[in-house]
Amino acid sequence: MRPLLLIDSGATKADWAALMPGRESQRFQTIGIHPFFLSEEAIRNALEQARRRIGEAAGRIFFYGTGCKAESARRELHELFRAVFPEAEEIEIETDVLGAARALCGFQPGIACILGTGSNSVWYGGRTVVQNAGGLGYILGDEGSGAVLGRELLIAWLNRELPSELLGAFESEYPVSKDEVILSVYRSDTPSRFLASFVPFLSRHIGHSFAAGLVRRQFELFVQRCVLTYSSAKELPVHFTGSVAWHFRSILEAVLAEAKLQPGVFLAAPMEGLIGYHTEMGECRL
Repeated sequence: MRPLLLIDSGATKADWAALMPGRESQRFQTIGIHPFFLSEEAIRNALEQARRRIGEAAGRIFFYGTGCKAESARRELHELFRAVFPEAEEIEIETDVLGAARALCGFQPGIACILGTGSNSVWYGGRTVVQNAGGLGYILGDEGSGAVLGRELLIAWLNRELPSELLGAFESEYPVSKDEVILSVYRSDTPSRFLASFVPFLSRHIGHSFAAGLVRRQFELFVQRCVLTYSSAKELPVHFTGSVAWHFRSILEAVLAEAKLQPGVFLAAPMEGLIGYHTEMGECRL
């Protein structure tokens, strides 16, 4: 029997799990596999790196990734996976938010949210997605995401709006120039990843009212635009996955309580939930 491959990919990193009955799962990471931000060559290199790590032919492959809403993106990734894993019996390319819903809700209705480098949400009916809100990227949306938190922090720094007690710490921890920031945001292949790299500063200084207020405002926007828009929002549990939701959970739970929403499951990453989902589906009996 060939291993079942599960991949959950954000813009920054991709988590891989190779599952075989009676054998300990093989877990590792590659760079984020994003069809908009990475070239075909870069994606293929990441897939070939994973193939070497696994060391054997794959059976079925389930890939859940950001940037996979468009049919053209799913088709491109399917072709690249097929080229690197030609022996695979099945290759399924789905959105990261469906992966989050399967990981967080299993087979029960709920609202599944991602707050990582990017942000997104779905109203999940227990089997399929009922409605989607969010996922517009760090320019048009991504409220509450690492990219937007980092963007807002940089805007405050560039406009000299950082409080004096944070300004020195920021410039000591991040010795970047305005020109370097502009180039990284407007000319690099992974601008969202660059912006999200500043979030640890907010985490380290979350006791300061400026940092806490910035995070809280973004979470309020996320709830307003990506949760309360669902007609069933106050009747269903609201689940979260992603590093931002995990590390700023206390602020997020306060925002949910203020909106009279029911907090559900919080996962740092979806993989454990995805393993449980696909095991229950009978695709791999561990």
